[in-house]
Amino acid sequence: FNSQISGDRTFSKFDSSVYFKNTEDAQSQSPLQRFVDHRELLTLILGAEEEGNKWAMISNLSIIGIVSSTESYFRLMIRKILLTVTDIRKQSYKNKLTYGAVLFHDSNLLPEALLEDYVFSSKKNIIDNVSTFLGIRVNLQQNAALSAALDEFDKVCHLRHCVAHRSGHLGSKNAIELGLDQFSPYLEKPISTNLDAINNVFNICQNLVFEFNDFLFDMMLYQSIEKGIWTGDFRKDKKEFLNLFRIFSPTPEDTHKLKSSYIAFREHYGF
Repeated sequence: FNSQISGDRTFSKFDSSVYFKNTEDAQSQSPLQRFVDHRELLTLILGAEEEGNKWAMISNLSIIGIVSSTESYFRLMIRKILLTVTDIRKQSYKNKLTYGAVLFHDSNLLPEALLEDYVFSSKKNIIDNVSTFLGIRVNLQQNAALSAALDEFDKVCHLRHCVAHRSGHLGSKNAIELGLDQFSPYLEKPISTNLDAINNVFNICQNLVFEFNDFLFDMMLYQSIEKGIWTGDFRKDKKEFLNLFRIFSPTPEDTHKLKSSYIAFREHYGF
């Protein structure tokens, strides 16, 4: 007996050539630049708030998209640091790569393969992975703004989990993490969002990216002082400073901001 109660169907077979193209990523973009571009595109796709299921679905997908863009920021950031800063790259020598990645990845993409089994969808994941791959300890007691940004991002990630894995409904595990006393009335209820709520999610993700971007840039500069590589002469130091500036700046080709950033760095450390 084969009822086929579900109705007629069309047999489909996965064809990888349909879904992937052999195109180059925008290698010149900084991680921050790419995140901002993604946010702007998601904002355009989201459009004006509307009544009905269509906009509700788009808003849910936008939550997935902005969290994904945030995770991509961390992956690209770590990749660029590992490719640029030799001393930090040594921190990852002990980490393992798959044989397939070694055979087929371009050398400048190997750090992406290194991160394959790691996620950046929680405060703990981010702190642990930055420590593992960059050897940088994130002291949240000394950085209240970064700590607060990570806490808010944690909440967004629970919301994203509801959208991605519970078809937009609040599950008990996420309710517990968010605060069961407050959220228990909404268990198994659908997420209800408006434009302000989605923009709030976007702002939380962007705030985390901005705070972490500043933190990592400052740490790179702080660690470079011990190497004694700076002369205090911008003309002599420009190449070395530019290597770091291009990783973190939202406008990596802006020579005026490059010089002003160098001068602020030099004046702070007095060399």
